[in-house]
Amino acid sequence: MSFEDEVQQATTAIESLARTQLRNRFPYMKIEALEELLVETADVIVSRLVDQKKYICAAQSRTSFMSLPAELRNMIYEMALRVEGTVDVSSKAVVCHYTTLLHVNRQVYEEARPIWYAINTFEFRIGYPVFWRRAQEPGTDFDSPRSVRKWLENLRSGAAMVKSITMHTWGSDTLGSALSEILRFGGRGLDFNGLTVHQGVLKSCGLLNRGVSPKIFTFLIRDGLEAGEDLYEAAGVSGEDLLTEELIERLR
Repeated sequence: MSFEDEVQQATTAIESLARTQLRNRFPYMKIEALEELLVETADVIVSRLVDQKKYICAAQSRTSFMSLPAELRNMIYEMALRVEGTVDVSSKAVVCHYTTLLHVNRQVYEEARPIWYAINTFEFRIGYPVFWRRAQEPGTDFDSPRSVRKWLENLRSGAAMVKSITMHTWGSDTLGSALSEILRFGGRGLDFNGLTVHQGVLKSCGLLNRGVSPKIFTFLIRDGLEAGEDLYEAAGVSGEDLLTEELIERLR
């Protein structure tokens, strides 16, 4: 239906309602006078609506997206929010660039936010395990798993929406030394009884039982500027292996 047809339809409905109301309120009013009044009123309504056409049509175009089926809106969100590679959480400018869509309005935010966290991999640099303790001291600037913990804490219940986190660490000597150092420096004094290697690493990072599945975390070892091997492959173990004292000793 064209805008003009909608105006005519609305005006006719208003005119009919006004005719009924006026006849009931003013039964002695002459029919000719009543009809003349209704014609004048209808002309004013049509004129005012035509004057507002460009503003009305502009507003309709903004709201037309929300009239799409939810499944189609979700497909559009996925195409708009999917990032090739990973999202570097440490770069606020990068994150803001990718999430501009979330600030359109409240409804878009509520619908698209879970998709943003579900379809992307979020990247953190957690530095050298030997410096993790010092990273907790005020005024220090060492990369550590603390940045991941704070990020998840800020998401609150929304942390459960995150499906993939990649953390980059370094080993002091070789790529294979990183796992041993995480357990030795990050896990000092912790009880690993009954845990898998992956769970032990997460516990050493303070990331076990944080309201998210352990499966969302991946650890990569940096080799210079390039991302190197998987943490567990470099150490010759599986993340699903039981973390025993014997295994810890073998890693040293």
